[in-house]
Amino acid sequence: ISGLLLNSMGDPITVINKNGDMFISYISVGWEVSVARSINNGVTWNETLIFSPSVLGSNYAISDKSYLGIDNRKFKSDGTNNPYYGNLYAAWTVFYSGSNDGIMFSKSNDNGNTWTANNLVTNIDMGRKQGAIIKTGNNGEVYGCWMSIECISNVSSSVDFPPNLR
Repeated sequence: ISGLLLNSMGDPITVINKNGDMFISYISVGWEVSVARSINNGVTWNETLIFSPSVLGSNYAISDKSYLGIDNRKFKSDGTNNPYYGNLYAAWTVFYSGSNDGIMFSKSNDNGNTWTANNLVTNIDMGRKQGAIIKTGNNGEVYGCWMSIECISNVSSSVDFPPNLR
């Protein structure tokens, strides 16, 4: 990982998928969010950029506090196959000019080869939102929580993850 992390500015998070592949998300040079994958126990890594600050325009400051989650439940609680088994989920904070922040989200359902378009899952408004953590439930639910004590779920909350983000 040492060669890979030369590109890193911090906040590494690691997960291992159903096949033993290793993933690490981090903030890369330029305040971008990247995810790298190794399929050979960390000998080599392929890096995928999933977010660049240039897409947000001139009011954008930095990305920070990235997190990576994975659904490693093969079966749902009723014993049926979990259609989200193996999905990877990334979340991070975007800091805008002033005190405006937001939490961004992306997912991969193909072993980290591609990622969905970045989705803003909070409002951009005054106040700090950071430290997003993603967990998955027994039936493919995706839960996200962050420091501002706002929590959303794709199952039963006032703000839901749309089905295309699960």
